[in-house]
Amino acid sequence: GTCWALQGLLAAGVRPDDASVAAGVHWLLAEQLPQGGWGEPAGATRLADLPAPSATQTAWALRALVAAGQVETDHVARAVQFLVESQYPDGTWTEAHLPWCRVDGADWYENETACVAETLAALADWLVHFELDVDHGAAPKLRLVGA
Repeated sequence: GTCWALQGLLAAGVRPDDASVAAGVHWLLAEQLPQGGWGEPAGATRLADLPAPSATQTAWALRALVAAGQVETDHVARAVQFLVESQYPDGTWTEAHLPWCRVDGADWYENETACVAETLAALADWLVHFELDVDHGAAPKLRLVGA
């Protein structure tokens, strides 16, 4: 939820140095796992006993941090590295517990496409902001799905 709240505040014109945005950024940075990604906080869901980061939750955090201007921080670099290293040879990401979606009141189902789409969107957001800030040389190698 913090990722979405930060993006909403920033989209509504709240400045990145506002106390509410800074508090959200601080919480996200404190929750980053040693592997460089993010996962569910303890007790948040039935999956909370799984300490491993997920590509989807890392993508959500990455998008929020980029929106808050944290493009060139160590935390963001570690998140990007986690996503690049966890990408499969076929260009996809998957995780033990894929994001769940609900359509028109139907049952929840696992959505593999959401994992790939969220991760690609987050990396694209980061890359656009990263390239606009400074010429950093070569960008990380990513594989296109189906390439």
